[in-house]
Amino acid sequence: MTLQILKGLHQDYLNSLLDEGILNEQFNRIHSERRNEEPADSVVKLIESYFKDVEAILSDLSSHDDNKSKIDLTKLSALAREIQDKSKSIGAEHVKNACPPLIEACEENHKRKFDRSLMWVTTEFSSTKTKLEAYVRMERRIMRYTEPRVESSSSSS
Repeated sequence: MTLQILKGLHQDYLNSLLDEGILNEQFNRIHSERRNEEPADSVVKLIESYFKDVEAILSDLSSHDDNKSKIDLTKLSALAREIQDKSKSIGAEHVKNACPPLIEACEENHKRKFDRSLMWVTTEFSSTKTKLEAYVRMERRIMRYTEPRVESSSSSS
């Protein structure tokens, strides 16, 4: 498969994620700007960092949810906002849009609403992560394809 075909498929996949509303133009800008200005794996590293950060926050929120003693959910709204901010900064639209009810549930100290909202955010994150993992696999494939070409062209100089 040629590099041009791989890049075309990769762009088509990105366009489908944008069309579905899973990602927004913020992600598209990151994809375009970082690809042109930074090391090839910078977008991959950004996505992996997003996964790690949000998974840690969701784990923290879930551990509070598992705590059967009376917990003050208002203290957790900062964590929910952090997921929203990280999702907004990377362009993960579905995850970002799932956060306001979770934040509201925390601020209202409403346990049942918190449980439902946390499940929604977790589901949206899991779905988005699965789709971004496919994006990352394609990105890495393009990087593997281009790396040997760079080396072989520099060694012929």
